[in-house]
Amino acid sequence: MDQTAALPRPRRLKLIAGAAAAVLVAIVVTVIVLLTGSEPVVARGYLNFNCYPCSSSINDDLKDGAQITVVDGSGDVIGNGTVKLVVIDDPSLSILSSYNRTFTFEITGVEGGHDRYGFHAGGPDRETMWVESDKMSEEIQLKIG
Repeated sequence: MDQTAALPRPRRLKLIAGAAAAVLVAIVVTVIVLLTGSEPVVARGYLNFNCYPCSSSINDDLKDGAQITVVDGSGDVIGNGTVKLVVIDDPSLSILSSYNRTFTFEITGVEGGHDRYGFHAGGPDRETMWVESDKMSEEIQLKIG
């Protein structure tokens, strides 16, 4: 014999209403999680820039305070910040007589949940450097030139 059929009618309605409410809450929570995406991440690391000559007009787009952006796989900007110049190597110490500049960056509030992240610094002619999502929790090492 079906046990729900043996319950008095008002109690059975309460049971059905409770189950329906639980399912509705589960659906709402799932939709909220899907719409809000993952927690934001922090992207931090170094950008090494090999340039010669660094002072030429083709290289003046990448300097202390230059913008660095983070894009998703579709190219949509999901974070931005600036780079800070921390090291300038003397070209007389290099066999190739080129400069190496090292910048640091820390970008907070980067939209999480993506498979990979593209980093772009400098002018529009510079390429986007891609980082897989599993590397975002580490110090990111980017290189130009």
